[in-house]
Amino acid sequence: FLPSRLIDVGLRDGSEEPRLLVGPQGDIEYLTLSHCWGKTPFIRTLQRSLYSFQVGIPWNDLKLIFQEAISITRRLGHKYLWIDSLCIVQDDPEDLQVECSKMADIYRNSYLAIAASASRDGSLGCFLPETYNPPLLELGIARSQETSTGYHLGFRTSIEGFEAVVDAGTLNSRGWTLQERLLSPRILYCAPGQKHWECLEHRRSQTRSTADTKVRYRELRTGKCDSGIALHLSWYELIRGSAGYSGRTLTNQNNKLPALSSLAYNFARRTRNKYATSLWERNLVVGLLWFVAKKRGVQSLGFWSILDLSEC
Repeated sequence: FLPSRLIDVGLRDGSEEPRLLVGPQGDIEYLTLSHCWGKTPFIRTLQRSLYSFQVGIPWNDLKLIFQEAISITRRLGHKYLWIDSLCIVQDDPEDLQVECSKMADIYRNSYLAIAASASRDGSLGCFLPETYNPPLLELGIARSQETSTGYHLGFRTSIEGFEAVVDAGTLNSRGWTLQERLLSPRILYCAPGQKHWECLEHRRSQTRSTADTKVRYRELRTGKCDSGIALHLSWYELIRGSAGYSGRTLTNQNNKLPALSSLAYNFARRTRNKYATSLWERNLVVGLLWFVAKKRGVQSLGFWSILDLSEC
C-alpha cells in the first residue's frame, strides 16, 4: 500500500525544494506527521495549487512544523513524508472522503510517525524552545590530592517523562490523533528537553535507559489477546476510558465518527467482526452494557451508541 500522494523532501542538504509526488509507485518507505492544526493559517494543498506543488512547494511558505518534519525526514535518511493538509486536496470534498477512508492504511503502513507532542499549532514547530534548567547544586570534585584538576558535578530537577509529555501532552488531547498514535508502528515524539519513542513493544525516553514495556492498548494495536471478550473490552476502554477517545476534543462534532473510523476499520479487519457506531456484532451484549446517570446534550448518533454523549 502507498498513499495517493507523498511529499518528496528532496536532497538531504536542502538544496532542493520539497514537492508533491502524485501516484507514487515501487518499494517506498514513507514517514507521517502527527500534529495539531491549531487556529493559525497555514499552507494547504488546494485544487488551484495541486499542479504547482508537484513542481515545488515554496520552503518559506511552509509553517515551521512542516519545515522541521521535512528536515527530520531528511536527516533520518528518508525521502518521502505524508502530511494530511498537503497530501489531501482540502477544498475537494470527494478527495477528502476518499483519502480519509484510507487513514488506517496510511498510518499502519508508514515506517515512522513524527509527533509534535507539545505544539498547539504549526507556527511553534516540532521542537519547542527548551526552558533553562539550572543546577540545584553544583560541587567541585578533585581527582586526587596531588593535582587541583577535577570536575564539577551538578544536580538538576528531573525532566518531565513520557507520561507528562506524551500522554498528557497537547497532541494527545485531540480526537483525530488517537488513530494516528495507535495505528503507527513506530512514533518519534518531539518535545522540549528530550525526544521519546513508542512502538508495539516499548516506550522509551531519551533521558531514561530503561524501557517501559507497558504499551497502552497493545491488544488493539496488535490484535493479539487470549480472549475475544477481553479484546473487545479493550475497545470500550479506548472509547470511554480516562485516556481514551471520549476525553479528547474535536473542533467539528460532526467528525466524531470519522475520527474513529480508521481505528474501527483496522480492528474489524483483525477480529473479523462487523462494526456499527461503536458496537460490534459478535459482542453486542457487552456493547450495550452502559447507561448515563443524567441526560447530557442532544442525541445525534442513536440512543444505543456510547459515543452519543456530548462531552465526546
